[in-house]
Amino acid sequence: MGTVEARNLCMDTFLGDVSDVGVALDKEAPMQNFSRRRSRVANQWLSSEAADAKREFRRLERKFFRLRTTASYDAYKAARSTANELVTRSREQFIANEVADASGNPRSLWRTVNRLLHPGNAGCVYGGRHHADVAASFSAFCCDKLGRVKDLISNTLSSWPFAPVADPPP
Repeated sequence: MGTVEARNLCMDTFLGDVSDVGVALDKEAPMQNFSRRRSRVANQWLSSEAADAKREFRRLERKFFRLRTTASYDAYKAARSTANELVTRSREQFIANEVADASGNPRSLWRTVNRLLHPGNAGCVYGGRHHADVAASFSAFCCDKLGRVKDLISNTLSSWPFAPVADPPP
């Protein structure tokens, strides 16, 4: 077998290994598509007045970054403080209403306070497996795969007619 055929064979084997990595990535960390939508959490407690103020503040912010004038900065700053006040007041009102509604039942009150304080605890993803387990298994897979690729490359290079290249020190 000539040198060109050996290189093509090695490249075909390498491309096969790369596709195996893609299959493993799809298995351990599948591609996910996300669509942008309004946050339900923010809309729960955001009053329509606060949402309008926030929208206006963001519009003026974009205008300020586009124009960079003193007048646009002053308008942006005033809208920002108004929006922040309205958002804070709206959140305070929502939390007060939620706690008042649940105050008759201690169990319900505990659940409500826990939900308000820790809104992001939705549970495990990756089919019920914890993030650390998924990361460890993927790391082990990558280390094994890279070791096999390194061995394949060194075996292929050692069979070629030119002088072998020594492994670099660790």
